[in-house]
Amino acid sequence: MRKPWYLVFIEIELLFKTLAFYVGFTISIVGDLMRRSVKTILLILIMLMVVFHASRSAIEKPSRRLSLSSNSSIKFFESYEELICFIEAGNLLSLGYPAIVPLISAEQAIFPILKSTFQPRSIEYSKTNVQVPGVDEADIVKTNGLYLFLASENRVYILKAYPPSELSLASMIILEKGYTIKGLFISGDRLVVIASTTHYKCLLEGSRSPSIKRRPVILNTTVVIYDISNIDEPALFKCINVTGSYIGSRLIDNFLYVVVSHPTLVEGEVFIPLVNGVRVQPASIGYSNLDIGTAFTIVIAVDISSGEFSKCVFLTSYSSYLYMSRHHLYLLFSRFVRISDELMNNVLSALSKFMPQNVKVRIDNVLGENTSSTNRYRKAIGIIAEWLSSVNGSWKEALLMHVREVIVRSALKFGGETSIYKFRLDGLNITAIASTIVPGTVFDQFSMDEWNGYFRIATTELGIGGGANYGSNVYVLDENLSVIGKLEGLAIGERIYAARYLGDLMFLVTFRRVDPLYGIDLSDPRNPRVVGFLKIPGYSEYLHPLGDKYLIGIGVGGSWTGSLRGIRISLFDISDPSNIREISSIDLGSEYCYSPVLRDHKAFTLNAEDMYFMVPILSKVSGGIYVVDVDIASGKLSLRGVVELDGAIRSIYIDDFIYAISLNRVVVVDEGLNLVGELLLPK
Repeated sequence: MRKPWYLVFIEIELLFKTLAFYVGFTISIVGDLMRRSVKTILLILIMLMVVFHASRSAIEKPSRRLSLSSNSSIKFFESYEELICFIEAGNLLSLGYPAIVPLISAEQAIFPILKSTFQPRSIEYSKTNVQVPGVDEADIVKTNGLYLFLASENRVYILKAYPPSELSLASMIILEKGYTIKGLFISGDRLVVIASTTHYKCLLEGSRSPSIKRRPVILNTTVVIYDISNIDEPALFKCINVTGSYIGSRLIDNFLYVVVSHPTLVEGEVFIPLVNGVRVQPASIGYSNLDIGTAFTIVIAVDISSGEFSKCVFLTSYSSYLYMSRHHLYLLFSRFVRISDELMNNVLSALSKFMPQNVKVRIDNVLGENTSSTNRYRKAIGIIAEWLSSVNGSWKEALLMHVREVIVRSALKFGGETSIYKFRLDGLNITAIASTIVPGTVFDQFSMDEWNGYFRIATTELGIGGGANYGSNVYVLDENLSVIGKLEGLAIGERIYAARYLGDLMFLVTFRRVDPLYGIDLSDPRNPRVVGFLKIPGYSEYLHPLGDKYLIGIGVGGSWTGSLRGIRISLFDISDPSNIREISSIDLGSEYCYSPVLRDHKAFTLNAEDMYFMVPILSKVSGGIYVVDVDIASGKLSLRGVVELDGAIRSIYIDDFIYAISLNRVVVVDEGLNLVGELLLPK
């Protein structure tokens, strides 16, 4: 019998978490190395050792200060020629990652249409569920208590939402065809729309056949600011276009920060990013030895009140996650292979059995020199290159095939690394102040946190050959990103699925067959330690604090044998971190269901005043918004009911009313879940 798509989705998610870090790299490195010449393979080995030397130094001495104003560790290019040489050298190590190609102009027209009015008043309404208080995050649904703003494809619907008896379409903004809206912000009389354009390039030029495969090409990220002081006529206030893909954004007061990533190479040629159609000057592009340099990371700061903006551009690896506090921005870049001395030792060992005695002696002498490992291996590779140049063609190819196999096997032994860049934020001023590398990769933005000047991060190191090679780590870094405390090798055989920091405490979920929930004491930054542990079936993918005593866990239900089914919500008593207890749980939806909360925390809505929360669930039985009550006194969860709505993705509350939202319909109910109003959105 064919599996429902809900179950297939969950299974794919689990499989992806296990394999995604390896498959892409393995395919690219094997395919590419088989085509490399002797000279190129040896050059790769040299550059791998250079990168290893820099990354190892960063791990041993993580305090690499990067200051735009005074520190010499951060450099800037003097010319495009210097920039291009640096990029081409760095991309040799990327081993064939696909390029992203901008094919149309960065300038695009935006057209607001229709009309409405806007008169704010003071009532209680839900805000976007964010990680850091006072740091807003973009979402596809926003409200200011009177109006509801919903982004769908290239449209923004502005609905008169309160009172619900007047529920109606007030106005609509339509972006040009080809735009996809990534998120919205509302601040006073400003509406911010962040959108990306996507173009498909036919792989066979000139063909009009629909059967010819096409590849997606991300063109640019556009920030559009509207003046909605008169919602009857939303007015375009500011438009900023940046070539590259949207990574994330945050809003602090009236200052918007948007992060965009753009590959350095476009179909083999260096492409310098554009901001509003103007190419970034090399003198404003920063770089360091911390990353290979396969992408441009552009941070745009915008004063949404005045429209003034600034930019900060760095040559880095591809961006993965960002974290922002009130005063600092942290950008994370995943490096999926960590090279060590073992790689070179393996290569030399594999070749030694074929080397003439005089070559072995020369290499042994070089390796015995009192100098850095990078210099020793560079000289050894030179000796190998000299020897191989004298070997006949067929024997040389056999040796090189052997070297390729050794490189691939060695590379697959190592987990990923995460490079971290820290920026100071002061309005439009963005200053890079520190960077470092930590072992492992993060799961999501909740894997990191800033508290009392310390940056805490949880990572998972992945291995080949089964889950037994997994290991999780927690690192505490000071204001200069020096590692001052660490907890390594946690939950061997399992990987991180969820994390939440609550001041000096951290709660961490790992999973393989059952769900261990760890309580970690971070009160002594130099000595993080596990103080509590709870193991239950299934796993949680999102943790949300409820006061000082409780923690809500939302994830997938399961059995002690490791089988998974449905959505489970748990309430944990964390008042004593050394004795974490699951005191209540409910299973929602059918066996085959899925919740957007598992992938996006902004889909979770909590009403802390009336003590209930809402979770959208997609299910073939009863999809909609599930409303769950919390009895604080008894510590019990109970299902109030379901606001049925196919394709429900978000929920908000305004006053005493609940709004269930899909991309084409809004349903309003009262606190008893009785229908009050409903609106079908036009296409």
